[in-house]
Amino acid sequence: MDLEKKWIAIENSSLIELILKSVGDEDKKNIINTVIGEPKIISDILEISKIPRTSGYRKVKSLIDDGLLIPREYVTAHDGKLIAKYQAVFETILIAIEKNKIILCIEASQEFLKESPAFQNLK
Repeated sequence: MDLEKKWIAIENSSLIELILKSVGDEDKKNIINTVIGEPKIISDILEISKIPRTSGYRKVKSLIDDGLLIPREYVTAHDGKLIAKYQAVFETILIAIEKNKIILCIEASQEFLKESPAFQNLK
């Protein structure tokens, strides 16, 4: 598995908007920060980030659906069910504005980007 991280420039305006809206939402930003570098199950994510369960599950699901959180491994619950641990696709974001154009770069592994539907078309 290639977990070597590299910087990727994001040029797709829809993807830039998605990332900026997500990190601009305080709860989503906290969720992302909680799972940078180490995958966690959803209940632990919500507990660590101190987000109420109802809205927290909805926001985590939104981040998963958007491809900003990906399942990295699974653990077995006490009832025998498999539970996914999620991790942020990127580790670092750089945002710059140059002549009314937003430039967004992320640091991520190619492996993580391949697993995220949001980043499928990036190289």
